[in-house]
Amino acid sequence: MNTQNVVEQVQFRIKDEVLESDLIASSDMVNQWVRQQPGFMYRSLTKSTNGLWTDIVYWQDMECAKTAGDAFASAPENQSIMAAVIEDSVTIQHFDIVSQIGSD
Repeated sequence: MNTQNVVEQVQFRIKDEVLESDLIASSDMVNQWVRQQPGFMYRSLTKSTNGLWTDIVYWQDMECAKTAGDAFASAPENQSIMAAVIEDSVTIQHFDIVSQIGSD
């Protein structure tokens, strides 16, 4: 059992005028930034059929997740995704990983 790793889940909706392709391009810019953050492990972006987006990031530990979260808004790479998101739709949660398995 590994309780040190953390999953960060950020859910949001995008503004009506934002194209999905533009959001994905903005997400690619976030990828460039997040890869440089200490403790980063994995990131994926999902979209539900009702338009709710979920950004899932695996971190080495809570300290790394919180440090990256504190720096996110000031990073130039993240400005376009922040402009695309409806601010009051954002929810952020962190979860301790209690069990996991990877592919062989």
